[in-house]
Amino acid sequence: LSGFVQFGWNNSKTLNANLFFGGGLTAFAVIPNRPNDSLGVGLAWSRLNRHLFSRYSELMLQTYYQAQVYGSIYFQPVFSYIPNPGAHPNKSNVTALTARVITLF
Repeated sequence: LSGFVQFGWNNSKTLNANLFFGGGLTAFAVIPNRPNDSLGVGLAWSRLNRHLFSRYSELMLQTYYQAQVYGSIYFQPVFSYIPNPGAHPNKSNVTALTARVITLF
């Protein structure tokens, strides 16, 4: 199990966010006989720039599974969810499902 924490702050009038907190966890080999796969979850919270957005903050939740396909090639589907996105004040939530093919070298 591995984890991370992030923090950022600025007093800019032009950047999208002025304050940021993030964190997540990654578990390795969660499925038997798949030692190179990983599963992760994370969240990020930003206080949005009041000069650019009508909403005060934005939260993003994300999860992924990275599966080794062959050698150094991996397939990674990612699910992201943003309730009350700051850039779209008329939307109540946004979801996205993306997929990546990754090669390590």
